[in-house]
Amino acid sequence: MNAHQSESTHKMAVAAFGIVVCAFMTDPVAAPPITALAVSLDGRELVAGSQGGISVLSIPDITVIRSHETELESIHDIRFSPDGRRIAVAGGTPAQFGLVEIMEWPSAKIITRIREHDDVVYSVAWHPDGHWLAMASLDGVCSIVVAESGQRAHRIEGHSQGLTGVEWISPVIADPAKSGSRDSFLVTSSLDQTLRVWSMELNQPEKPPRSVRTLDQHTASVIGIALQPAGPSGAAPLLASIGDDRTIRIWQPATGRLMRFAKLAEPPTAVAWTSDGASIVVGSRSGQCVIVDPATAEFRIIEQASSPLISLAADRKTDRIFAGDQSGTVASAATR
Repeated sequence: MNAHQSESTHKMAVAAFGIVVCAFMTDPVAAPPITALAVSLDGRELVAGSQGGISVLSIPDITVIRSHETELESIHDIRFSPDGRRIAVAGGTPAQFGLVEIMEWPSAKIITRIREHDDVVYSVAWHPDGHWLAMASLDGVCSIVVAESGQRAHRIEGHSQGLTGVEWISPVIADPAKSGSRDSFLVTSSLDQTLRVWSMELNQPEKPPRSVRTLDQHTASVIGIALQPAGPSGAAPLLASIGDDRTIRIWQPATGRLMRFAKLAEPPTAVAWTSDGASIVVGSRSGQCVIVDPATAEFRIIEQASSPLISLAADRKTDRIFAGDQSGTVASAATR
């Protein structure tokens, strides 16, 4: 997930943060923050988004191998489809409109452009079947669309302020009593300090989404959420949320239970799970990269960058985490 954008002077190195892997621009003033990162399903490419566009870096050597054009003025999220053959790039123009571009991958050929919102789309999430896409916008609305065409199926309203995150969860996980139903469930997070769980029948747009529960333990704006990768045990995945109250909270979205929480030393800016789901990674405004144990909520600082961390993505093949910072640099660090 990514944090609110801000401009900063470009640096050619990130002090003490693992290895410096890429500095995108040589102009010491022009480099924009790296606001979104995503790793391809085969683990060979890292896609980075900023106000400068879309860049693709090779893994593991982390060098820019190509770039792609986009109509997005700002990019806030990048997500690969479940089969890895498409990519959703989300953003828009602040206070004017939100835009999501669906591209074939790796060609980056545009499939469709979806313009559904009155403010930037801050987060997107692919349904596990790859047919549907959820889009959470700072206009306070979450839209569910058909990914191939951009046709809207559902419009979710209920938060009192802008949305900062969205994640799909399994029907069986969200409501065990309705395990035979065709309902789909998702979670949204908002600047209104809450997370909400929603239920809907995707193929029946005449039936409005239903609010299942509200998670309201945060005491300030929720900055972002991240769903734990599904593990081999089949256990229900946990959900991590970070807020301006300087906390990380770990939830069981099936019941709305707050499992654990920790008060962080620095305001958080981005959150992600490691690829094995064993740890949570949190970036901060001071440049700290923190690892959180979901079983205990204990945390430790693994690296310190010289610029605020804006975006995070986990390497799919190793224990490394990639981080994009405010100075326009991408770096990586080991999480163990």
